[in-house]
Amino acid sequence: MKIKTLLGLAFILTITFGAKAQEFGVRVGGNVSSTISETNGVNIISDNVFGFHLGATGIMPIGENLKINGSLLYYQKGAKTEFEIFNITTIRTFTYNYLHMPLALEYSFNGDQLAPYIQAGPYFSYTLGAKNNENGETLDIGNDQEDDLAPFDMGLNFGAGIDYQQFRLGISYELGLANTFPSGEDGNDTRNNRSFNLNVSYFFNR
Repeated sequence: MKIKTLLGLAFILTITFGAKAQEFGVRVGGNVSSTISETNGVNIISDNVFGFHLGATGIMPIGENLKINGSLLYYQKGAKTEFEIFNITTIRTFTYNYLHMPLALEYSFNGDQLAPYIQAGPYFSYTLGAKNNENGETLDIGNDQEDDLAPFDMGLNFGAGIDYQQFRLGISYELGLANTFPSGEDGNDTRNNRSFNLNVSYFFNR
């Protein structure tokens, strides 16, 4: 199934979930992101870049301790690369902006004041834009050979945290599975996102 179709289904699922969520709130956090690439048989791990995310989040109980947690976020990822040509070092820092939809099955532990939880599930992202931060150049989004970044991303997210009254403090790690090189590029080249974030949520109706 194509990523575009999966993204459409994920968007419909997120909207439906949002309408049925019993707890609804806002989420904000900071991100540390990088990419892992393979180009011409050479593996390249970029340096980390910092970003942020914000948006809406909701929780729907499906059992005594089981819940579904879904969010619709503006989410920044990116990469920092450094290379040397003719003894001249060049650093390039890229920011990728996504409409980001993480969904997770969650297990919550009982607690009088603090309630820990663990969660895991898929994420789906649509690329809103991207740029080279060194010169302000806007990157081309698409799947043609002349484009710089694929329009979609997807992967897995793993998280844990603590609930306290109307607040939630969480950490999560996102493992990108989709190749973010445009499909028009060399089919042997791959690039995958990696991201770690610390987040805080506030639920209005908890």
